Amino acid sequence: MTYAKWAMLAGVAVALLALACEGTQPGEEPAATQTPERQAIGQALVIGIDQVGGPLPLIDPLAGDVIGSVDSGYTPEVLLRRTSGQILVSQAFGPGRAQADESNMAVFDLDDLSAPSAIIPMPGRPSYIVYVPHAVLSRDERYLYYPRATSICPEGGDAALCTDWSIAVIDLDAGEQVAQADIGLGCAPRLLMDPQMENSALVTCGSVPRTSLVEFTPDAVRLLRISPDGAASELAAFPARRGANWIKSVLVAGIRKDGTYSAVYNDGSVFNAGGEEPIADLLPEVDWEFGFNTGPMLGNDCYLLASRARFDHSFSGVVVLNAAAPEEFQTFELPFAVQHVAPLDEWRIALLHGDGSEVSVLDVETGRVSDTMTRPARVEWLSGG
Repeated sequence: MTYAKWAMLAGVAVALLALACEGTQPGEEPAATQTPERQAIGQALVIGIDQVGGPLPLIDPLAGDVIGSVDSGYTPEVLLRRTSGQILVSQAFGPGRAQADESNMAVFDLDDLSAPSAIIPMPGRPSYIVYVPHAVLSRDERYLYYPRATSICPEGGDAALCTDWSIAVIDLDAGEQVAQADIGLGCAPRLLMDPQMENSALVTCGSVPRTSLVEFTPDAVRLLRISPDGAASELAAFPARRGANWIKSVLVAGIRKDGTYSAVYNDGSVFNAGGEEPIADLLPEVDWEFGFNTGPMLGNDCYLLASRARFDHSFSGVVVLNAAAPEEFQTFELPFAVQHVAPLDEWRIALLHGDGSEVSVLDVETGRVSDTMTRPARVEWLSGG
């Protein structure tokens, strides 16, 4: 379905998607009562990210303007803490590949971007070559969870098999790490916002592709819940799948309205926990995939995934799905190649053009792509929400 055809059907389709994304999960309060301060940052912003760091532009795509910038070190990752009007920049310092213990997080207040208001150590934070979001905020935005890697490899050992992974918990109100959950060797974790609990996070183990993992396929992809006190509880397990030369990764795992669990893999297939066959396929072609560096939460229990032909560098489509019913989804085919995507708010998505020089906005309600574009300093990826 092209984005033009989507626009003609937007009234019906968006109404259905709105119902799906605003559904109440087991144990939750209705969405209208949750985190009412979430839009404390009223402005729709995304942050441009570059692997080498330096000034990262704050982009207002609706106004077509760059409103400022924040400094960062090597391999930055950025999150917006909207409830407090803060920008969280995790980073590594030093020439070349920095040592893990140099990593930290700088906290910037939106009303004063000249210098961080706090620096929080993040020992063991992974650096990246291709941008993969590692950290995630709890729904109430008090806690930040990130994967912490400790090598216990003998000389010449395979890091994929002898890296001891844990999930560190930072209390942003206290400004320090308060807990750590051990999740085991070779986990390759991917963190997700917990749609059911206000202050915890979800993590999948055995889900992130790595070159060295071609020789290592886990028995299953485990879905865990990590609590602020560092307690880890296993919720479900999904099949560990691999193609001819690559592991198929879980990008989104969710809790269905009946209390069971499902997962979306980067090849577009949807599996229920314990299932051996997919229950749905979200991509139209066999050789298509979702980018493993996309998948942020768009609103409530809805996620944003960008699609492309496998091995392509640019994305050509966007899928919005409800983790509580992932077989109910909407597809947008884009009129130009896209390098990265990020949510602006619950109904608007920022699109970074393929050459990294312009940003447009996809309106999910109308299906239209804006003509307003910004031309920031060249960036490689976007972060928003």
